[in-house]
Amino acid sequence: MGEKGEGWIEYNWQETKNSEPFRECTFVKKASSRGKTYIVGADLYLEDYIVCRNLEECKYTDEPGDLQIAELLNPASLDKNLNLNCSIAHSIVEPGKNAAPHLVKNPEIHYILEGQGMLYIDGISVEIRSDQLIYIPAGSVQATYNTGDTDLKFLIINQPARSENSTEILE
Repeated sequence: MGEKGEGWIEYNWQETKNSEPFRECTFVKKASSRGKTYIVGADLYLEDYIVCRNLEECKYTDEPGDLQIAELLNPASLDKNLNLNCSIAHSIVEPGKNAAPHLVKNPEIHYILEGQGMLYIDGISVEIRSDQLIYIPAGSVQATYNTGDTDLKFLIINQPARSENSTEILE
């Protein structure tokens, strides 16, 4: 607890006697009554306000062409109100493979994590490599090709958040 007698604390919590304990974090406040001091929990849990996901916990889906996508963050798939309308997905294209040409109805940002390739935006070729950011305007046709010998890994950031209706496959 902080100097004000309140703050976030971490502790181990075990649901049942046979379950594995896990880390929790909650907000508490010091209160005094009739000469006694108490620690009062406020029923505010960190996981209700902060989203923290590990890529290993996310399931990849196969998209048209040879693109694999794991949704890291999409408010539509969470059971909490984040007051956020964007999404972030981790994407992989294997060597020699490509993501099918598709129309993006909303703007997208790609951030290349690993690998190299070619991204075609409305027929314009853009060479892509690690640590590069590419903005793709709404209404553009795009296709991504892995031209290297390792997986091409990148983040896709959509605004508004990605949905079934945000792309149209053009095969």
